[in-house]
Amino acid sequence: MSKRTTETPEIYSFIMYQRYREIVNLLTDSEAGELIKAILLYEDKGYTTPLEGTTMKVFNVIREDLDRNRAKYIEKLKEK
Repeated sequence: MSKRTTETPEIYSFIMYQRYREIVNLLTDSEAGELIKAILLYEDKGYTTPLEGTTMKVFNVIREDLDRNRAKYIEKLKEK
């Protein structure tokens, strides 16, 4: 299970980059579905259900961007 390490305000959207297509294409359709559900859960609740193998590796790559983008957004909120 992956869990976000800091509490954050509720955010209603997030960025998915086109460059993810190449690594997501390494997954089966079923694994890709699990990945999308994990990303949505992580963005909404800050944690995911356990993932296995390549799906977890792909999630970890994407999670770095999700966390970085969230941190940037929170910094912009603080500036206001």
